[in-house]
Amino acid sequence: MKPRAKASALIWGLILALGASCGDSGASQGGSIATSVTVFVPFDPDDASMEYSATCEPNGSDAVETQGTVERAGGFQLEGEPLTAIFRGSIELGLGPCGIQFRLRDAQGEVIWTLSESFELDTQLSSELYFAMVDFPCPEIPLPDASVTPKRFCGPAGGIMLSAETPAATSSIESVHYVLTSTSDIFLEPLALYEGSLEPAGQGAVDLGGGPIETNLWESIPGVVPVDAPFALEISALDADGIVVCATETRLDVLPTAIAQAHVVLPCPVP
Repeated sequence: MKPRAKASALIWGLILALGASCGDSGASQGGSIATSVTVFVPFDPDDASMEYSATCEPNGSDAVETQGTVERAGGFQLEGEPLTAIFRGSIELGLGPCGIQFRLRDAQGEVIWTLSESFELDTQLSSELYFAMVDFPCPEIPLPDASVTPKRFCGPAGGIMLSAETPAATSSIESVHYVLTSTSDIFLEPLALYEGSLEPAGQGAVDLGGGPIETNLWESIPGVVPVDAPFALEISALDADGIVVCATETRLDVLPTAIAQAHVVLPCPVP
């Protein structure tokens, strides 16, 4: 059995994009909050499963205990390097100090890797937790100013995670598309290298200044990872005929030792 891996959980709330705060799904209920959890595993755990157990102690309330599983959600792979697997899920956690343990089991049900971390949730807003099952301490990256997006944080290998929010009231949106265009000086002109679709990922909420509105969440984890390259990222919301309803652009810097994440709120018209 492998020794317990050490890691730093990177806990961060809402990224401000386009001048507005945004985040994953998770309206709080009774002192708890739906928290998006992502776990990176620096190898390919073929046919493996991951379970968790968590205990939180909300101030002035009874302890909140929860357990379940997080599901395999693809991975990153650099040329000549092993795959970094990704497990993701949404967990209902109590506000206040929490402890969580992840257990990676092989196809025979034997625990082959464990990770235990403590953290604290102190907001009624949506939260995201990131963990890395690595053999060395993964240093926590200080959060940039809230208005800066995308963010980078430490992980076992380079990778890209994209997510977006569209107003739920804009019912004409049928799909969300992304294009990564290289802006490197080695090309004489911009070159579109990667494109694809973001998949539906539940519901969220965003405050655009007039109070929170419901949103639809979209996300993608591109399997092909460009290394040491600056990119222009364009994300577009399309209707059923493929016509752009709204779009936005940002910059994305990809490094071989970090995972770049861009999360944007698309400026779609709200009826």
